[in-house]
Amino acid sequence: MVVIRELATDDEDSDFSPGGQGPRPEDVRPRVRRRTKSSGDSRKVYGAGRRPAPLRPAAGRDWLWFVAAGVACGLLHAWHVSTLFENDRHFSHLSTLEREMSLRTEMGMYYSYFKTLAEAPDLVSGIELLMEDRLVEAPSAVNALQRFNLYPEVLLGTAYHGFRQVSQALGVETRECWKVDRGDSLAPVWSCVGLGTPVFFYLAGVWLCAAVLGVVLFIYGCQMSANIWGGLLTVACFFFNHSEATRMMWTPPLRESFAFPFLLAQMVHVCRAITTKRPGWGQVLSIGCLTAISLLFWQFSQFVLFTQTWLIYLLWVIGALSTTQLRAVLAAQMVGLLTAFGLLFGNRMLVCSPLSAAVLAMLLLLLTLEDLLQQLPALAGALARLGLALVGTIGVRLELSHLLQDQPDDSHIWNILRAKLGKYRDFDTMLYTCAAEFDFLPPETLTRLSATLLIPSAVLGAGLAVSLWGMGGRRPDPSRRPAAAPSSSEEEPVSASRTPVRPRRRRTVSGAAPGPSLVLAWLAEARGRLRQDLDVAYTLLQLTVFAAMALMVMRLKLFLTPMLCVATALLASRKFVHFIQLKRTHLCILAVLVSGMAVRGVKNIQEQHNIVGEYQNPELEELLEWVRTDTAPSDTFAGPMALMATVLLSTRRPVVNHPHYESAGARERTRQVYQIFSRRSAKQVYKTLKRLQVDYVVLYEPMCYGSPKPGCAMVDLWDVTDPDQRGRPPVCRRLIEGDPSPLLRVFENSQYVVLRVPAKYVEIPAPKQGAS
Repeated sequence: MVVIRELATDDEDSDFSPGGQGPRPEDVRPRVRRRTKSSGDSRKVYGAGRRPAPLRPAAGRDWLWFVAAGVACGLLHAWHVSTLFENDRHFSHLSTLEREMSLRTEMGMYYSYFKTLAEAPDLVSGIELLMEDRLVEAPSAVNALQRFNLYPEVLLGTAYHGFRQVSQALGVETRECWKVDRGDSLAPVWSCVGLGTPVFFYLAGVWLCAAVLGVVLFIYGCQMSANIWGGLLTVACFFFNHSEATRMMWTPPLRESFAFPFLLAQMVHVCRAITTKRPGWGQVLSIGCLTAISLLFWQFSQFVLFTQTWLIYLLWVIGALSTTQLRAVLAAQMVGLLTAFGLLFGNRMLVCSPLSAAVLAMLLLLLTLEDLLQQLPALAGALARLGLALVGTIGVRLELSHLLQDQPDDSHIWNILRAKLGKYRDFDTMLYTCAAEFDFLPPETLTRLSATLLIPSAVLGAGLAVSLWGMGGRRPDPSRRPAAAPSSSEEEPVSASRTPVRPRRRRTVSGAAPGPSLVLAWLAEARGRLRQDLDVAYTLLQLTVFAAMALMVMRLKLFLTPMLCVATALLASRKFVHFIQLKRTHLCILAVLVSGMAVRGVKNIQEQHNIVGEYQNPELEELLEWVRTDTAPSDTFAGPMALMATVLLSTRRPVVNHPHYESAGARERTRQVYQIFSRRSAKQVYKTLKRLQVDYVVLYEPMCYGSPKPGCAMVDLWDVTDPDQRGRPPVCRRLIEGDPSPLLRVFENSQYVVLRVPAKYVEIPAPKQGAS
């Protein structure tokens, strides 16, 4: 069965930037291109409350099985996503221009920087071009390394230069070129494949990250279950729900493709650190390095790490985590923040981020007020710690923003949250919320995740863990004095085997009413059991946060689905499934569970591999060829954000606006350019474009004529932003259909119109009536 799939629309490609406002490719055509070559003991029983140590394979056969399974998971995922990407676009048969056109919105923008590095004579000169980029926000010079999280491109560019030098020294041919007949009366093109082709080397780096993701998911599952079966179950769930877990196969250059594997690896290392009585400097540095990589690769990582900081702090406040463990995690995050801050040349969004404020506030609290807070009663101390941390986070963030004397670059994210929770609307917020991926999580997603038994399995695993912590198979003794709640500064020993000490059972008085002492005793015992599984507790808390994020913003299900897969690994734990005495019986039940998941999961995988298409967009290709041949290299362009990324990549012309929407200045420039879609007069639009020093403005016709989502047409956004202009006709339609003066129409086809912004405009008044 062959399914013809249209490429993901622009609103699916943006990296936390508004989508749906750029050119959409036409329906994918059937393939017509042809190549012509040019030259244990299964009866071991675990009692309730006993959990084996986290999986640390010993030397020998166990270690080999562990490594082999992890590598297999990684390689299988890399092959899976690379195959889906090739099937979707027929990428190997596209020309260089078509490949670049298929990388739309921010994908094209990010790849353009790798292209700059790959085409530079040496790496140093390429990095200098990135640090003084005069193409992306013309006529201003921008330090792209500071603004755009380009370290994946820097690392791949460095590797590409090294690879090219080694291959040339050895005389190894690294690419092969073919002449491709495109059919449909289109001219044949040359297509080159191999690691010597920059775009294939770049994609190889993405597939390597996909392999890392597969390995990390396997390790995380092993960490949760303390055996290899939990890792395999996690990876199986991930494949069965792959279309709901990642977009790596459709949008390789996006930041999440590079950052998410390392963000997940950071969480694994945090889990290991908080189950260690005194985390060593090796653990601190490993968490710090992974934190830095996540922050360098993706600007949204800071918000995920912000939730992690507060969850770890919450575990400390309730007394489950020791002060030493909290200090280790906060110190590691500070190391990562300082490293990222330096390598990003003082990125303002990172400096003023909630993560920076929270880490600073909590460290200051530990260093200055903790001795005083220990004198308070348990409940009052916990509330004081929470309140002081919250007030400190807000205060530090406000002070950092005041020092920079500028609007925080992440203000639009908080406005999106305000819009989700209330009725707040502005131009930037509506650009986001009108995109499908920023809508609420649809019920269909939950249905699909339930059809593979992922949600029921994860909920069951979490329920078993929580019930064991809360009940533990024992009832507190009312005649026993409640255990004193240790202060948050006390060190709680965690044995290497992570096996809790079981207190002696005592008889309870029949009919005794549970009093405050009984409740305190129960809470103390529950907290003691929780200390034995801090990694599981943190993971379940993080899963809860990710679920709330995904319900608010559909795109964030890329965090939810993998964590659901990790939570499912708890069903493979001998501790949490303690009521199944024999290991062999437990494994048989797991096999039945996977079989039930596979009923729908295998169909999901088959449906992904049946997606077969080929990218073609003759209208966009015609536009880009015209820009290359009929405009000067110094001419500046403005227009829809998604289209400007393609113009920047394929023609190397300067652009005024771009799809990276994480800067307050960039958002303001885009609002000014998007006046071409408002109800203002053509003369007002001309003055704005002239002030921005634009030479050509490109109109995408579908953006002028409405939106499939009610209230989300560009003119509707302007009616909210500029209500005084309501009732007037949209200027965009006049520029396309009528007299565009004072602008000049210089190019048009069925999708695009290019208008020249003349250097001078003189308005000649109409002659007076009755003048002789």
